[in-house]
Amino acid sequence: MTANEKIKESEFFLQKIKDHYRTEEVDHYLSAFLSASRSIPYHLLQDYDQKFSFHISIKIKKFETQFRNKSKGNEIAENFLNLYDREISKINNDEIGHFMLMKRNITVHRSNDPFDTLVLESEINEDESKDVEIETMYFQVTPERLTEIVHCCQRFLELMKNMVSHMRKKFP
Repeated sequence: MTANEKIKESEFFLQKIKDHYRTEEVDHYLSAFLSASRSIPYHLLQDYDQKFSFHISIKIKKFETQFRNKSKGNEIAENFLNLYDREISKINNDEIGHFMLMKRNITVHRSNDPFDTLVLESEINEDESKDVEIETMYFQVTPERLTEIVHCCQRFLELMKNMVSHMRKKFP
């Protein structure tokens, strides 16, 4: 699967999160979104494995390490990796980007609950016919900051898309 296909998969799960925002299914879609979007940089490396003709087996457990090893002595590949590392740092230095990277790792490696830092707020919206209670879901991104989960997902995907776009412009 290419990085662009992973972006499309992430967009699919983001839409599912929006469509099922107030249902029990949303946690499954969030987990899938986190996994799909986090894997975008790895799939970008696989795309460039083909471009640089490294022919690294997908069966190798430490694909990124092999990619780095094969890049040694190849100036273009080394420059690619330098930019790749800077782009990953940008994501890590972004408050929401860092949170979502950590959220994915916790969800995949420790807990099945992607909402373990979830805060719910209910408000009553009054329209002319009836009172409607709307529940909004937030992540506790920092001790001081709550951010609505759809916004977190959109921001994280935006960071990933920017990375892919920037890498493809610099290394067509």
